[in-house]
Amino acid sequence: MTFGVAECVESVVEEPDPKLLKKYAVGVHDTISNPAHYTAGRAIEPLDVIEDWGLTFHEACILKYLSRAGRKPGSSKLEDLRKARFYLERLIFNEEKLCR
Repeated sequence: MTFGVAECVESVVEEPDPKLLKKYAVGVHDTISNPAHYTAGRAIEPLDVIEDWGLTFHEACILKYLSRAGRKPGSSKLEDLRKARFYLERLIFNEEKLCR
């Protein structure tokens, strides 16, 4: 049995932290909380989309790999696209199991 985020954690909506908004605006990046391969040149970080949309693990991985494809040093665009496809195929497989 699998559970989505909604079933496991009570959702809490908070106002954006002004420090984070300023951090994005000035282009400051760090490898933990604001990696450049997800945020450089973008107004919205994939993590914010994942949380706002309440994506499942597989959906989040698909978004993550698509959003960084060709942007992460040491990781090729093709490799990230294949990773996204892997999670998409798993998601489809799991959805098809539910429909049987």
